[in-house]
Parts: sequence; C-alpha cells; structure tokens
Amino acid sequence: MLSESSGLYFYSAWLQANAAILALFGVFIVYRIQSIKSSIDAISGPLFSTQQHAIITPLQVQRFNSAGLEGKEKMLSSIDISMEPPFKRWIQLVRELQRAKKTVRYPTILLTVGIGVDTFGLLSASWIHDQLPAYEIGILASFAAMHVGFLILVVRQILKLSSQG
Repeated sequence: MLSESSGLYFYSAWLQANAAILALFGVFIVYRIQSIKSSIDAISGPLFSTQQHAIITPLQVQRFNSAGLEGKEKMLSSIDISMEPPFKRWIQLVRELQRAKKTVRYPTILLTVGIGVDTFGLLSASWIHDQLPAYEIGILASFAAMHVGFLILVVRQILKLSSQG
C-alpha cells in the first residue's frame, strides 16, 4: 500500500514535467520559426532594397511578399528567369514555416491535456487513496503509461520539425 502523499508527489512531478516539456518545446519552436523568418528576410531584404534592377521593382517584391503561398507560386511564373532562384527559395521557406506552425499544434494539445489530467489527478489523489486503495497503483501506472506515450509523440514531432530544416 502506498502512503497518503505518494499520489500527490506522483501527480505533482508529472505536472511539473509536462510544464517543463511544454516550455522547452515552446523555446524550440520559437527558435525554429525565427530561424525560418530570418532566412526569408535574408532573401527578401536585398530584393526590396535593389533599385538598380530594371528586371523587378520593389513594388513587385512587396506584392510577392504580401501574397499567400498560392499567389507567390502564380507570381513566380511572371518573374524573369534570372531573378527566379531567390523567389523559389522564398516559396520553399514559406512552406517550411507553414509546416513548422502545423507541427506545433499536436504536441501542444497533448501536453495541455497532460497538464489537465495531472491537475485532476493532483486534486483527486487523496480521494483515490482513501476510496480506491486497491486500484491506486493501477491508476498511477496508467497515468505514467499515458505520459510516456505523450512524451514519445512530442519527441517524434520535435524530430520531424528539426528534420524539415
């Protein structure tokens, strides 16, 4: 039989671990998004500032910048061949940015659910200990298994995101 405070320590530890993982994931994703955006700026900055190009005007670059992904792809066909490579790279980086933003949703939802479940477990730990002592270890083990599954899924998403770059 477990002590009365075992459940409190257990749920508290998982709650803190999920919060820490969510924070680390947030740092990782912010770094990745900023990295992609700085790459886009490195491509677009010189294109905006070049006044000597008779091939493409800053207004065209501005229109390209404000267009969505599909609009950028359509506009690419009207760009002079000599100016095409930076614009193709720009489109590629916009795609990477969209994938990075999509990759964030799933782990964030999982970790938020984990935090909610841990909060519920923390609040009900004393009740579980008093009312369901025979099931307490099983409940704790199922929570641990769920969290290990969450962690594996979050790590997979982080690896997926890092391999996109």
